[in-house]
Amino acid sequence: MWAELVSADGLAPGDAVDAMVSYFALNWVIANQQPDAEFSLAGVQRQVRAAMQGDPAFRALDEAGRQEFAEVLMMNFLLQQAALSDAYVRGDAQMMQQLADAAVARFKGEMGIELRALKPTSAGLVPNAP
Repeated sequence: MWAELVSADGLAPGDAVDAMVSYFALNWVIANQQPDAEFSLAGVQRQVRAAMQGDPAFRALDEAGRQEFAEVLMMNFLLQQAALSDAYVRGDAQMMQQLADAAVARFKGEMGIELRALKPTSAGLVPNAP
């Protein structure tokens, strides 16, 4: 299911980076309440690949560990995408706000990233201009 949703964006199973890219992009969409946003993921993919290759904890994972990491991200993506889609179809602004706040808190707490302070560009997700 994950592959069907992200293949048009050039993402594919078998690559933990692509799993993280999809998860990152979806959470940006949720956090910024832009469910119709479309942007190239090539820049985000380059950013994520560099960050993951530079992360000693990720580099220390064996193949099974990387597969588990990717599968957890894909499952979380599917759950979050389903919740967003349901809220969007029903026009449930309160649920969309709750999902947005949860995405912001999750990325801030887990990665120290403020999703609402970023904007998508061809270079990836970059800080909003002051």
